[in-house]
Amino acid sequence: MEDFQLSEQIFLSDQETETFFDDLEELNSEEKLGVYYYDAAEDYRSLFISLLFAQKFWSDSALIIINKCQHPALQQAIKDFTKTHPQAQIILDYQVANHGLLGLTNICLLVWNAPPEITALKSPKKLVLNVGCGPYNPEALPKLFRDGNWQEIRLDINTAVNPDILGTITDLSAVPDNSVDAVFSSHNLEHIYHYEVPIALVEFKRILKPEGFLMIVVPDMQTAAEFVARGDMENEPLYISPAGPVRALWMFYGMGTEVPGMPYMAHKTGFTSQNLNQKLQEANFARVEVIRTEFELVAFGYKSEIGDRKIGG
Repeated sequence: MEDFQLSEQIFLSDQETETFFDDLEELNSEEKLGVYYYDAAEDYRSLFISLLFAQKFWSDSALIIINKCQHPALQQAIKDFTKTHPQAQIILDYQVANHGLLGLTNICLLVWNAPPEITALKSPKKLVLNVGCGPYNPEALPKLFRDGNWQEIRLDINTAVNPDILGTITDLSAVPDNSVDAVFSSHNLEHIYHYEVPIALVEFKRILKPEGFLMIVVPDMQTAAEFVARGDMENEPLYISPAGPVRALWMFYGMGTEVPGMPYMAHKTGFTSQNLNQKLQEANFARVEVIRTEFELVAFGYKSEIGDRKIGG
Protein backbone atom coordinates (compact mmCIF):
# COMPACT_ATOMS: atom_id res chain seq x y z
CA MET A 1 0.00 0.00 0.00
CA GLU A 2 2.88 2.35 0.76
CA ASP A 3 4.42 1.66 -2.65
CA PHE A 4 1.20 2.91 -4.26
CA GLN A 5 0.79 5.75 -1.73
CA LEU A 6 -2.47 4.27 -0.47
CA SER A 7 -1.54 3.42 3.10
CA GLU A 8 -3.35 6.47 4.50
CA GLN A 9 -6.48 5.58 2.55
CA ILE A 10 -6.84 2.06 3.94
CA PHE A 11 -8.59 1.33 7.23
CA LEU A 12 -8.23 -2.24 8.54
CA SER A 13 -10.32 -3.52 11.41
CA ASP A 14 -10.52 -6.78 13.36
CA GLN A 15 -13.48 -6.17 15.64
CA GLU A 16 -17.24 -6.53 15.96
CA THR A 17 -19.30 -4.83 13.24
CA GLU A 18 -21.14 -2.49 15.61
CA THR A 19 -17.92 -1.41 17.33
CA PHE A 20 -16.19 -0.83 14.00
CA PHE A 21 -18.82 1.59 12.78
CA ASP A 22 -19.06 3.32 16.17
CA ASP A 23 -15.32 3.97 15.97
CA LEU A 24 -15.62 5.10 12.37
CA GLU A 25 -18.33 7.58 13.29
CA GLU A 26 -16.25 8.97 16.15
CA LEU A 27 -13.57 9.92 13.64
CA ASN A 28 -16.03 12.55 12.44
CA SER A 29 -14.34 12.52 9.06
CA GLU A 30 -15.86 13.82 5.88
CA GLU A 31 -14.07 11.08 3.94
CA LYS A 32 -16.30 8.36 2.52
CA LEU A 33 -15.64 4.67 1.80
CA GLY A 34 -15.09 3.95 -1.87
CA VAL A 35 -14.33 0.25 -1.31
CA TYR A 36 -15.77 -1.89 1.48
CA TYR A 37 -14.32 -5.39 2.00
CA TYR A 38 -16.12 -7.85 4.28
CA ASP A 39 -14.15 -10.89 5.50
CA ALA A 40 -15.64 -11.34 8.94
CA ALA A 41 -18.09 -13.72 10.62
CA GLU A 42 -19.74 -16.25 8.35
CA ASP A 43 -23.29 -15.75 9.61
CA TYR A 44 -26.33 -13.99 8.19
CA ARG A 45 -26.75 -11.36 10.90
CA SER A 46 -23.13 -10.17 10.91
CA LEU A 47 -23.04 -9.54 7.17
CA PHE A 48 -26.53 -8.07 6.85
CA ILE A 49 -26.03 -5.71 9.82
CA SER A 50 -22.61 -4.77 8.48
CA LEU A 51 -24.07 -3.75 5.12
CA LEU A 52 -26.85 -1.77 6.78
CA PHE A 53 -24.41 0.12 9.02
CA ALA A 54 -21.95 0.71 6.18
CA GLN A 55 -24.45 2.52 3.96
CA LYS A 56 -24.07 5.90 5.64
CA PHE A 57 -20.29 5.81 5.17
CA TRP A 58 -20.15 4.81 1.50
CA SER A 59 -19.33 7.40 -1.13
CA ASP A 60 -21.92 8.18 -3.80
CA SER A 61 -20.61 5.17 -5.74
CA ALA A 62 -18.84 2.34 -3.95
CA LEU A 63 -17.49 -1.16 -4.52
CA ILE A 64 -18.47 -3.85 -1.99
CA ILE A 65 -16.38 -7.03 -1.79
CA ILE A 66 -17.73 -9.94 0.26
CA ASN A 67 -15.55 -12.98 0.90
CA LYS A 68 -16.38 -16.59 1.90
CA CYS A 69 -19.63 -16.59 -0.06
CA GLN A 70 -19.67 -20.36 -0.28
CA HIS A 71 -21.60 -20.21 3.01
CA PRO A 72 -25.39 -20.29 2.45
CA ALA A 73 -25.98 -17.81 5.29
CA LEU A 74 -23.89 -15.15 3.54
CA GLN A 75 -25.54 -15.93 0.20
CA GLN A 76 -28.96 -15.34 1.76
CA ALA A 77 -27.79 -12.09 3.37
CA ILE A 78 -26.56 -10.81 -0.01
CA LYS A 79 -29.80 -11.84 -1.67
CA ASP A 80 -31.93 -10.09 0.97
CA PHE A 81 -29.81 -6.94 0.98
CA THR A 82 -29.91 -6.48 -2.79
CA LYS A 83 -33.64 -7.21 -2.79
CA THR A 84 -34.32 -4.45 -0.24
CA HIS A 85 -31.68 -2.04 -1.57
CA PRO A 86 -31.94 -1.64 -5.35
CA GLN A 87 -28.91 0.70 -5.25
CA ALA A 88 -26.78 -2.44 -4.75
CA GLN A 89 -26.17 -4.60 -7.79
CA ILE A 90 -24.16 -7.82 -8.10
CA ILE A 91 -21.53 -7.65 -10.84
CA LEU A 92 -19.64 -10.84 -9.89
CA ASP A 93 -21.81 -13.69 -8.75
CA TYR A 94 -20.80 -15.53 -5.57
CA GLN A 95 -21.60 -18.86 -7.26
CA VAL A 96 -18.57 -18.61 -9.53
CA ALA A 97 -15.30 -19.36 -7.75
CA ASN A 98 -13.05 -19.76 -10.79
CA HIS A 99 -13.43 -16.13 -11.84
CA GLY A 100 -9.73 -15.58 -12.40
CA LEU A 101 -9.08 -13.18 -9.50
CA LEU A 102 -5.80 -14.38 -8.05
CA GLY A 103 -5.97 -15.33 -4.39
CA LEU A 104 -9.69 -14.85 -4.01
CA THR A 105 -12.31 -17.54 -4.39
CA ASN A 106 -15.98 -17.53 -3.47
CA ILE A 107 -16.23 -13.76 -3.46
CA CYS A 108 -19.10 -11.57 -4.48
CA LEU A 109 -18.69 -8.09 -5.92
CA LEU A 110 -21.47 -5.55 -5.52
CA VAL A 111 -21.61 -1.96 -6.67
CA TRP A 112 -23.51 0.79 -4.87
CA ASN A 113 -25.08 3.45 -7.06
CA ALA A 114 -22.76 2.51 -9.88
CA PRO A 115 -22.86 4.35 -13.22
CA PRO A 116 -24.09 2.34 -16.24
CA GLU A 117 -20.57 1.80 -17.61
CA ILE A 118 -19.69 -0.11 -14.43
CA THR A 119 -22.78 -2.31 -14.23
CA ALA A 120 -22.26 -3.08 -17.92
CA LEU A 121 -19.09 -4.95 -16.89
CA LYS A 122 -21.23 -7.76 -15.51
CA SER A 123 -20.57 -10.87 -17.55
CA PRO A 124 -23.15 -11.38 -20.29
CA LYS A 125 -22.41 -15.09 -20.33
CA LYS A 126 -25.11 -17.59 -19.51
CA LEU A 127 -24.62 -19.83 -16.46
CA VAL A 128 -24.52 -23.62 -16.68
CA LEU A 129 -24.40 -25.60 -13.45
CA ASN A 130 -22.36 -28.79 -13.91
CA VAL A 131 -23.62 -31.09 -11.15
CA GLY A 132 -21.42 -33.97 -10.04
CA CYS A 133 -18.66 -32.25 -11.99
CA GLY A 134 -15.66 -34.25 -10.73
CA PRO A 135 -12.11 -32.88 -11.25
CA TYR A 136 -11.87 -29.78 -13.41
CA ASN A 137 -11.71 -30.57 -17.12
CA PRO A 138 -12.13 -27.80 -19.72
CA GLU A 139 -13.72 -30.33 -22.05
CA ALA A 140 -16.06 -31.92 -19.51
CA LEU A 141 -19.04 -29.97 -20.82
CA PRO A 142 -20.68 -30.85 -24.16
CA LYS A 143 -19.80 -28.69 -27.16
CA LEU A 144 -23.01 -26.68 -26.91
CA PHE A 145 -21.66 -25.19 -23.66
CA ARG A 146 -18.17 -24.54 -25.05
CA ASP A 147 -18.94 -21.86 -27.63
CA GLY A 148 -17.70 -18.98 -25.48
CA ASN A 149 -21.18 -17.91 -24.35
CA TRP A 150 -21.35 -19.97 -21.18
CA GLN A 151 -19.84 -19.70 -17.70
CA GLU A 152 -19.51 -23.05 -15.93
CA ILE A 153 -20.37 -23.37 -12.24
CA ARG A 154 -19.10 -26.66 -10.80
CA LEU A 155 -20.98 -28.52 -8.05
CA ASP A 156 -19.83 -31.73 -6.39
CA ILE A 157 -20.07 -33.56 -3.08
CA ASN A 158 -16.30 -34.15 -3.06
CA THR A 159 -14.19 -31.29 -1.67
CA ALA A 160 -11.08 -32.79 -3.29
CA VAL A 161 -12.23 -31.71 -6.76
CA ASN A 162 -12.45 -28.07 -5.59
CA PRO A 163 -16.01 -27.35 -6.75
CA ASP A 164 -17.49 -23.87 -6.82
CA ILE A 165 -20.40 -25.17 -4.76
CA LEU A 166 -20.38 -28.10 -2.36
CA GLY A 167 -23.60 -30.09 -2.57
CA THR A 168 -25.53 -33.08 -3.85
CA ILE A 169 -28.02 -33.39 -6.69
CA THR A 170 -30.82 -34.01 -4.20
CA ASP A 171 -29.96 -30.92 -2.15
CA LEU A 172 -29.12 -27.82 -4.18
CA SER A 173 -30.11 -25.44 -1.39
CA ALA A 174 -26.91 -23.43 -1.95
CA VAL A 175 -28.21 -22.45 -5.40
CA PRO A 176 -30.99 -19.82 -5.53
CA ASP A 177 -34.28 -20.28 -7.39
CA ASN A 178 -34.33 -19.25 -11.06
CA SER A 179 -30.59 -18.54 -11.09
CA VAL A 180 -28.99 -20.60 -13.88
CA ASP A 181 -29.63 -20.89 -17.59
CA ALA A 182 -28.84 -24.59 -17.82
CA VAL A 183 -28.10 -27.62 -15.66
CA PHE A 184 -25.82 -30.37 -16.98
CA SER A 185 -25.84 -33.78 -15.29
CA SER A 186 -23.68 -36.55 -16.72
CA HIS A 187 -23.92 -40.03 -15.18
CA ASN A 188 -25.29 -38.88 -11.84
CA LEU A 189 -28.92 -39.99 -11.66
CA GLU A 190 -28.05 -43.69 -11.77
CA HIS A 191 -26.03 -43.23 -8.56
CA ILE A 192 -29.01 -42.24 -6.40
CA TYR A 193 -31.92 -44.40 -5.27
CA HIS A 194 -34.97 -44.63 -7.50
CA TYR A 195 -37.15 -42.70 -5.03
CA GLU A 196 -34.59 -39.86 -5.02
CA VAL A 197 -34.74 -39.27 -8.78
CA PRO A 198 -37.90 -37.09 -8.61
CA ILE A 199 -36.27 -35.06 -5.81
CA ALA A 200 -33.22 -34.35 -7.96
CA LEU A 201 -35.30 -33.44 -11.02
CA VAL A 202 -37.44 -31.02 -9.02
CA GLU A 203 -34.28 -29.40 -7.65
CA PHE A 204 -32.88 -29.05 -11.18
CA LYS A 205 -36.09 -27.39 -12.33
CA ARG A 206 -36.25 -25.06 -9.32
CA ILE A 207 -32.88 -23.44 -9.97
CA LEU A 208 -33.43 -22.98 -13.73
CA LYS A 209 -34.44 -19.60 -15.06
CA PRO A 210 -37.85 -19.58 -16.80
CA GLU A 211 -36.21 -20.01 -20.21
CA GLY A 212 -33.62 -22.51 -18.90
CA PHE A 213 -33.13 -26.16 -19.73
CA LEU A 214 -31.73 -29.35 -18.25
CA MET A 215 -29.41 -31.77 -20.08
CA ILE A 216 -29.01 -35.27 -18.65
CA VAL A 217 -26.76 -38.13 -19.75
CA VAL A 218 -27.27 -41.64 -18.31
CA PRO A 219 -26.51 -45.22 -19.42
CA ASP A 220 -29.06 -46.79 -21.75
CA MET A 221 -30.19 -49.89 -19.86
CA GLN A 222 -32.06 -51.21 -22.88
CA THR A 223 -28.75 -51.54 -24.71
CA ALA A 224 -27.15 -53.20 -21.69
CA ALA A 225 -30.08 -55.61 -21.43
CA GLU A 226 -29.64 -56.62 -25.08
CA PHE A 227 -26.07 -57.69 -24.30
CA VAL A 228 -27.25 -59.61 -21.22
CA ALA A 229 -29.97 -61.31 -23.31
CA ARG A 230 -27.16 -62.72 -25.46
CA GLY A 231 -25.53 -64.07 -22.32
CA ASP A 232 -22.70 -61.51 -22.31
CA MET A 233 -22.67 -59.90 -18.88
CA GLU A 234 -19.01 -59.06 -18.40
CA ASN A 235 -16.83 -60.33 -21.23
CA GLU A 236 -17.20 -58.04 -24.24
CA PRO A 237 -16.92 -54.30 -23.50
CA LEU A 238 -19.76 -52.23 -24.92
CA TYR A 239 -17.45 -49.24 -25.24
CA ILE A 240 -14.28 -47.69 -23.81
CA SER A 241 -14.80 -44.83 -21.35
CA PRO A 242 -12.18 -42.55 -19.72
CA ALA A 243 -12.46 -44.84 -16.67
CA GLY A 244 -11.83 -47.99 -18.73
CA PRO A 245 -13.80 -50.68 -20.63
CA VAL A 246 -17.53 -50.57 -19.87
CA ARG A 247 -19.27 -53.94 -19.82
CA ALA A 248 -22.97 -54.67 -19.30
CA LEU A 249 -22.29 -55.58 -15.66
CA TRP A 250 -20.86 -52.11 -15.09
CA MET A 251 -23.83 -50.40 -16.75
CA PHE A 252 -26.17 -52.26 -14.42
CA TYR A 253 -24.26 -52.01 -11.16
CA GLY A 254 -21.55 -49.38 -11.64
CA MET A 255 -17.83 -49.17 -11.01
CA GLY A 256 -18.44 -49.53 -7.28
CA THR A 257 -19.09 -53.25 -7.72
CA GLU A 258 -15.71 -53.83 -9.37
CA VAL A 259 -13.33 -51.44 -7.61
CA PRO A 260 -12.82 -51.87 -3.83
CA GLY A 261 -13.33 -48.80 -1.68
CA MET A 262 -15.63 -46.98 -4.11
CA PRO A 263 -19.17 -47.85 -2.95
CA TYR A 264 -20.42 -44.39 -3.99
CA MET A 265 -19.75 -45.36 -7.61
CA ALA A 266 -22.35 -48.13 -7.46
CA HIS A 267 -25.52 -47.75 -9.54
CA LYS A 268 -28.78 -47.71 -7.60
CA THR A 269 -31.27 -47.28 -10.43
CA GLY A 270 -31.40 -47.28 -14.22
CA PHE A 271 -33.21 -45.80 -17.18
CA THR A 272 -34.63 -46.55 -20.59
CA SER A 273 -35.75 -43.80 -22.92
CA GLN A 274 -39.34 -44.46 -21.90
CA ASN A 275 -39.01 -44.22 -18.14
CA LEU A 276 -36.56 -41.29 -18.28
CA ASN A 277 -39.06 -39.40 -20.42
CA GLN A 278 -41.77 -40.26 -17.91
CA LYS A 279 -39.69 -39.04 -14.93
CA LEU A 280 -39.08 -35.67 -16.61
CA GLN A 281 -42.76 -35.33 -17.49
CA GLU A 282 -43.71 -36.09 -13.90
CA ALA A 283 -41.30 -33.37 -12.74
CA ASN A 284 -43.43 -30.96 -14.81
CA PHE A 285 -40.88 -29.95 -17.40
CA ALA A 286 -42.82 -28.14 -20.13
CA ARG A 287 -41.11 -30.00 -22.97
CA VAL A 288 -39.03 -33.17 -22.88
CA GLU A 289 -36.81 -34.77 -25.52
CA VAL A 290 -34.89 -38.02 -25.10
CA ILE A 291 -32.31 -39.25 -27.60
CA ARG A 292 -30.87 -42.76 -27.72
CA THR A 293 -27.20 -42.77 -28.70
CA GLU A 294 -25.20 -45.96 -29.09
CA PHE A 295 -24.85 -46.64 -25.36
CA GLU A 296 -26.30 -43.61 -23.59
CA LEU A 297 -29.49 -41.63 -23.22
CA VAL A 298 -29.30 -37.88 -23.68
CA ALA A 299 -32.36 -36.06 -22.36
CA PHE A 300 -33.40 -32.41 -22.45
CA GLY A 301 -36.01 -30.92 -20.15
CA TYR A 302 -37.20 -27.35 -20.74
CA LYS A 303 -38.61 -25.41 -17.81
CA SER A 304 -41.09 -23.58 -20.00
CA GLU A 305 -42.20 -23.42 -23.61
CA ILE A 306 -40.20 -20.21 -24.09
CA GLY A 307 -36.92 -22.07 -23.68
CA ASP A 308 -34.72 -22.20 -26.78
CA ARG A 309 -34.28 -25.46 -28.57
CA LYS A 310 -30.81 -26.68 -27.63
CA ILE A 311 -30.46 -30.07 -29.27
CA GLY A 312 -27.84 -30.39 -31.94
CA GLY A 313 -24.94 -28.78 -30.04
